[in-house]
Amino acid sequence: MEKGFDFERSGERFGYYLKAGSRTFIEVFKGSPKALGNIDHLALEVTGLHALVDHLRRQDIPVSDPQLGADNSWQAWLEDPSGVKIELHEYTPESSQLTGQACFLPH
Repeated sequence: MEKGFDFERSGERFGYYLKAGSRTFIEVFKGSPKALGNIDHLALEVTGLHALVDHLRRQDIPVSDPQLGADNSWQAWLEDPSGVKIELHEYTPESSQLTGQACFLPH
């Protein structure tokens, strides 16, 4: 798989995206070796994120407010019934997923 872009903090790469076809990516981050495969969450691309959040809330599904992430994509978070975190994200023209630009996070 081809690398899409890096996540960096304090001048050090701590993660990256692998291109998995079309607009689909696998996020890879440093993590605890004891963590189950270092999987932190599942991310799904959506369109109309704000409307989707409203819809989920009308169904009494707890979901975070949409926020613009460091990768310039809109994102909102919820959990499945087992507690697995799910990121819903909507690309913008400046999203690292589309531009390939590194994603720099604060310290």
